[in-house]
Amino acid sequence: MDGSGNGSPGAEPEGTIEEVVLDHDNKLEYLHAMLLDQQKTLAALVKHLERPSSSPDQQDPAPWNLKDGTEKQRRKILGQLFDWIGWYNETYPGLEENVIPPCWFRHSAVVQQLLVVFVAWQAAYCGLEEPDDAPAYWHERILHPTIARLSRDKAAGWGNCLGTHREAHRPEIGNPTPEEFRAWLATFTGTGAPEPGRTEHR
Repeated sequence: MDGSGNGSPGAEPEGTIEEVVLDHDNKLEYLHAMLLDQQKTLAALVKHLERPSSSPDQQDPAPWNLKDGTEKQRRKILGQLFDWIGWYNETYPGLEENVIPPCWFRHSAVVQQLLVVFVAWQAAYCGLEEPDDAPAYWHERILHPTIARLSRDKAAGWGNCLGTHREAHRPEIGNPTPEEFRAWLATFTGTGAPEPGRTEHR
């Protein structure tokens, strides 16, 4: 070895000054992107730690929980969804199948999925003060795929409703009785079958 130090950890990269500066700029941009990702991760962790430690059964239902929410909550969130859909149809004009039809509220599965899109839109467009990629993610990963799926789906979407509303065909599927479910649950959890003739409180 000639002792010149070439190839050592402290050696300067070969190339012109412009190339060295560009290489340093690229590394700084990469480090900045990593720092932003870490900040998002830490913010999500803090938000998670601040949540109540009680079980989901003990927590109040979210405003968009149509199953467990109060009548007042359902009326409020569905009213907001109604207004938002009107805004969407005016803001995103396009092919007929990409427009949310006026019969959307007659399809229970459509209501649930559009509510998810609306809630995600609120998260992406409300409460943020610094530049964020949430709106872009909402468009590419939530809005467009959901609208495309609902426009094609003839059972759980509005695929049959171009021009006029049509009721979706519902397969004749019966639900198991509570007794059948408890018997399966006992076997599944390894607690044994319920005692014959035992009446359980519902």
